[in-house]
Amino acid sequence: MNVGLVTADNGDGGAARAVRRLATGLTQRVAKVDNIDLVCRGREESGYHLVQPKYKLQSQQNRPDKLLYETFEIKAQGWWQKYISPAGRYDFFSEGYTSDIKKTLENYDVLNLFWYQTLGKIKEIKKLDKPTIITLHDMWFLTGGCAYSYSCQGYRTGCKKCAYVAKRGHKKIEKQQKDKIELMNDKNCKIVVTSDWMRAKVIETGIEEHKISKIANHIPDNFCYIDNKENCMKVLGWEIDKKDRIYYFVGNTADKRKGFEQILDAIADIKESERTHIKLQILGNLSVEYRLKMKALRIEWKELGSYKDELSQIIAYNASDCLICPSLFDNSPNVIAEAQCCGVPTIAKEKTGASEMIDDGKDGLLFKNQGISLKECMEDIQKGRFDNEKNRISRESKEKYGFEKTCESYMKLYREVHK
Repeated sequence: MNVGLVTADNGDGGAARAVRRLATGLTQRVAKVDNIDLVCRGREESGYHLVQPKYKLQSQQNRPDKLLYETFEIKAQGWWQKYISPAGRYDFFSEGYTSDIKKTLENYDVLNLFWYQTLGKIKEIKKLDKPTIITLHDMWFLTGGCAYSYSCQGYRTGCKKCAYVAKRGHKKIEKQQKDKIELMNDKNCKIVVTSDWMRAKVIETGIEEHKISKIANHIPDNFCYIDNKENCMKVLGWEIDKKDRIYYFVGNTADKRKGFEQILDAIADIKESERTHIKLQILGNLSVEYRLKMKALRIEWKELGSYKDELSQIIAYNASDCLICPSLFDNSPNVIAEAQCCGVPTIAKEKTGASEMIDDGKDGLLFKNQGISLKECMEDIQKGRFDNEKNRISRESKEKYGFEKTCESYMKLYREVHK
């Protein structure tokens, strides 16, 4: 059986890492029986077989935008920017401007689509008439183009007359959503979600629940509890004080969906005398505005920039006492699973896909709109709530995100649709 894991994005995003890890895990275990390829244009690493299709641009008259990357992906979301309203928070992605990918996909017995934005036309997949699995890392396959719908419920009724784009874009958005839902409803198609939160979104579009399987993202074995926090802190330049607690935020602080502002608000509510033992490390960089706010709060922080290698990420997790993931609207962040495998508890917001990854009080804490606040969760961490639980959190998490529960589940599904 030849299986193609198909994605437009092979970069540093969470979805891209999830696909590479799945491809690596599958290749290492099943290569003698089945052929697994990662089909995309991008960097090649060890551990998996990369197939890079030759792309050909569609005709100029069919392209409403000429702003393209060298890889022929839409630059800065391309022509959708012309239709977006000042709301700004909606990220729209059209179908790809490339053709010929169909020729590459014809070589596979089973297709597993991941982040397909900008890669090709949805109708091309349906014409192939092959067993197809769609893994949802965000809501793009459910909408007329946006990655997350936020409070908008338009995807439930066909994304008609979208309130967030100009009238001239309505037909294109409605058609794109219709083509996606038709593919997902096709007899040859199955759907994989990583959370019940996403499962509910799928069902709301009218897709029957029996077509949906829930499989977690795979986390490699090297994400583990090192049991040497002091050395990890030294690597990152932290001075050691046993009363200090280091909180870790991974994400774009400028993206309101990620909720970084909530962390600052929570810290501001904590007594100033207790803030001296709050340390914050951020994977990324802060704006001048946020740096001024941090100085006003009188807490120490470190901006870690961007990590390209997994060892640096593992050290950062193991230097931390808690990961904070206050996303307002999210599916299943890899960072929570990675942190848990490294023995780090997580604070997240209730009623999100992120909250499903946490056993409240056992491997993290949930804050609520009505009830326990983010500030109260942080105060619990300050008291050393999980200080002696890291080895257990790591051990239990590695079972949840290990090969048997993730890669093996995918192989079972591939063989089921390939009957």
